[in-house]
Amino acid sequence: MIQFDNIGLRAPEPYDVQKIFEWENDQDHWDSSSIVSSYSFHNIEEYVNGYDPDIFATRQLRFMIVDLLEKGKTVGMIDIFDFDPVNRRAMTGFYVERPYRSKGICTRALTALKLYCRQRLAMHQLSAVAAVDNCPSISALENAGFKVSGKLRDWICRQGQFVDAVIMQCILD
Repeated sequence: MIQFDNIGLRAPEPYDVQKIFEWENDQDHWDSSSIVSSYSFHNIEEYVNGYDPDIFATRQLRFMIVDLLEKGKTVGMIDIFDFDPVNRRAMTGFYVERPYRSKGICTRALTALKLYCRQRLAMHQLSAVAAVDNCPSISALENAGFKVSGKLRDWICRQGQFVDAVIMQCILD
């Protein structure tokens, strides 16, 4: 398990399927991701059971965020995707369950992820995209050392209306 400041990141386990199913199907979360339809329980179960931690083969990794102060309670998930080993970069996205938001958990999970990416994967940078009005995500990213590097006009479509987004980067080395 990857650990930083009482937060752990671990691979998904079969007992996580129900939580992942609930989180992936949280329609409030869809506006800040590219999800257009719900996942079935079977979809999530197959994903977890077939999980391959070889980022060089799959070009992605998912970690479950656990609060080590609460006996390892799973409180969210964080992903690495669009992994590019040649240019040593990837994108990241995250989800923290509602009762655990605004407690610094996401910032600490991002910091743990950054350490893993730099030390274990020898990555040069991580990037993330957030809607300009997604203040909690932007704040968590900034607190973890990410900086706004550009604005993406009309990037996210919400109920027929386009919203700008920011691209945020963190140089790891």
